[in-house]
Amino acid sequence: MYAEDIQEALGKPASCPVSDAVAYLRAGRPLLDVSESCPDVVAGEGRVRGGSSVLSDGEWVWRWDLGHDVEKDAVDLPDAFLAEVAGNAFRIPAVPRERLIESSLAVDEALGLRPAHGSGPYGKEA
Repeated sequence: MYAEDIQEALGKPASCPVSDAVAYLRAGRPLLDVSESCPDVVAGEGRVRGGSSVLSDGEWVWRWDLGHDVEKDAVDLPDAFLAEVAGNAFRIPAVPRERLIESSLAVDEALGLRPAHGSGPYGKEA
């Protein structure tokens, strides 16, 4: 979600109820699950379990630790994202499987991960 430095989003007044935004961020559809803890990139100390995992609502993509940053460090979210979230009544919409696969592959590519044929979206259809 943040192509720019997330530090620029600190200290701005929340544009929506923080608890609703955090619940939305944590309810995203998983695109990449990373079971490790990562440094708290905003606070500069501490760790966030699963922070590098990537979630989506079908339109936007964000790391798991963004919910932590919004809740603990008052990181504001982009207006366009908040408008969509409010339009969804702060509930993650249904996302077609094909869209999730497409997004997952785009995340893998952006992170430089190689596809593992025979697993994930490359495996046999369920």
